[in-house]
Amino acid sequence: MMHRLVSFLLLMGFLGGQTSFLSPKQQNAIQFRNAKVESGYPDGLTFRVEICGRSTSSSVSFYYTTAADATQYWGWTEEKWSLDEGQTSDNCARRKFYLETKDLEIPPFSPIRYYWSVKDGGKSSQSPHYIYYYRDAAFNWKSTGDSHFVIWWHGRPDSFGEEVLSLASRANEDQAKFYSLSLEAPIIIVIANSSDEFFAWQSEESYAGGMAFPDINLTIQMVDMGINYHDWLNDVIPHEISHIYFYHLVKRYSGAPYWLNEGLATYQEYNDHLYEWEDVKAAYANKHLLSLQDLEYDFGENDEDVDLAYAESYYAVLYMDEFYSREALSKLLTEFHNGSGEEAAFKSAFGRNPKEFESDFTAWLGKRIETPPPSSELQSFLSVAESNQLYFFLMAICSLPLCFVVFGAGISVIFWKLNKFGSKKNQTVYP
Repeated sequence: MMHRLVSFLLLMGFLGGQTSFLSPKQQNAIQFRNAKVESGYPDGLTFRVEICGRSTSSSVSFYYTTAADATQYWGWTEEKWSLDEGQTSDNCARRKFYLETKDLEIPPFSPIRYYWSVKDGGKSSQSPHYIYYYRDAAFNWKSTGDSHFVIWWHGRPDSFGEEVLSLASRANEDQAKFYSLSLEAPIIIVIANSSDEFFAWQSEESYAGGMAFPDINLTIQMVDMGINYHDWLNDVIPHEISHIYFYHLVKRYSGAPYWLNEGLATYQEYNDHLYEWEDVKAAYANKHLLSLQDLEYDFGENDEDVDLAYAESYYAVLYMDEFYSREALSKLLTEFHNGSGEEAAFKSAFGRNPKEFESDFTAWLGKRIETPPPSSELQSFLSVAESNQLYFFLMAICSLPLCFVVFGAGISVIFWKLNKFGSKKNQTVYP
């Protein structure tokens, strides 16, 4: 039910930027009007309101939350020190509150819910509850989507958004089967065009090129438009979608290790996994393998060790799948979902505690790295735009009579086939 509510809030916010919902505690004696938000992205937000009918002895508080469900975790934050900006011509009080957002690390298109409250003795009155979607208004954002995704991007053609949606739909289809789970709310995918844009809203830069916020079903990825950006999308889109599935299946505070979450996400990427193979081979040869026990909560700050941690985590999941079975891996996730804890979950799924599991895994790894891991690459294809360009370019070249007769017809048919194939791939829709 909560996911359906979030979906409705997201839709209303996308249409209007800010939406209000009446609070059951609102009283007629006090009126709240002209609630506005002024964005100072990425540093902060200014909230303004006019309050009519309050006594001089009453106090004003501002409440906000960035959680999808305010009843969970930290709930609402109360700020008592809003600024009095004087009176309107009809004697209503003007109030203002400035919220510094940098340390909160609120990603673009996150919902910020808020309301104003007036307390007078033992009585209180609340404004409607408002929702505002934080984003950089300097960009001309585009969007596309379906019942499973909303894609936001800017500065790129419409075909780019369709490409992301097609890839996300494929990943969603595969992972819904893998995790035996269907998500009720759509996933919001936000594309940043540069590292400056990607890190602008964060308090400090990190090694991450993509981030997932499962509690609000949102991911943001940095996608530079380099020559190999297709390969990067094939990694980062399914990777971040996996984090959202993992969270909804396993749940927060389940005791599931960090390496399992990242290992599953890397396992879901669409590539040949040769990068992970080379990393683990080198570490094994140099006796520099990291202990899974040291990767329980994070991967540290050393760039080389971070890469190795991802690679080892991928191989640990591959070990579960190849040596035990997909069913055993599913049982492990179910045990975490049921709150069994790490020790009991590993015992139930594999008959080994975490230390014994790692010992067996290390022994298996020494033999497994003799051959490459299985490839999960998608079949290579040309995008619609690329195949159209090549097709018409070839038609122009082969417009010469001799070339067209001898060579052009056959090649044109080939590119026509590629164009048809590319069109089908870009139209992939989750059933």
